Amino acid sequence: MRLRSKPNAEEADDLTWRIRRMDEVASTMDEAAALARDGAPVGTVVAAGFQTAGRGRNGHEWLAPPGTSLLATVIFRPELIVVQDKALSRTIGERIRDAIVEVTGLEATVKEPNDLLVGDKKLCGILCQTSVRGDELDYLLVGFGINANIPADQLPLERATSLFVETGREVDLHRLLVCVLGHLAEIPGLADLPI
Repeated sequence: MRLRSKPNAEEADDLTWRIRRMDEVASTMDEAAALARDGAPVGTVVAAGFQTAGRGRNGHEWLAPPGTSLLATVIFRPELIVVQDKALSRTIGERIRDAIVEVTGLEATVKEPNDLLVGDKKLCGILCQTSVRGDELDYLLVGFGINANIPADQLPLERATSLFVETGREVDLHRLLVCVLGHLAEIPGLADLPI
């Protein structure tokens, strides 16, 4: 699916995303890495309804009931200097937070290096993975799992929360994905996507 997106989820501009939707995968990160190694272009997105082996930082498991979370990984191919910026991880977190605010009105805080929290409860995990060949970056993967429509009694951890728990409303996962992609595209040098 090709999608044009802009930070405002209701509009479109000249950025094109190639979204591959899957009902179930082991890991969106693993799927995206395989696609990136095979030459998938910038803006390829793997989104899944369920991950059987989703993971976070340091190999921690990331699980959510099927269809309740926004689980996705995006392929970028920026210059190496972009990923060498020590602020990149925080900037990615801030952009995902901005998308959540835009779609739901819910404020979250960035807990470095890779979480979004509401109070002291985890709302979103973010994972970045790179492949470097010599002195050039082959690709950057940005994966994220946002607890979206998980009821309180189905949250996997006591220290987790969801958009549904915090707002009392279900969120449209496609609209949220479009908004996240648009905000990520605002990061300088990260996504120069073709039409």
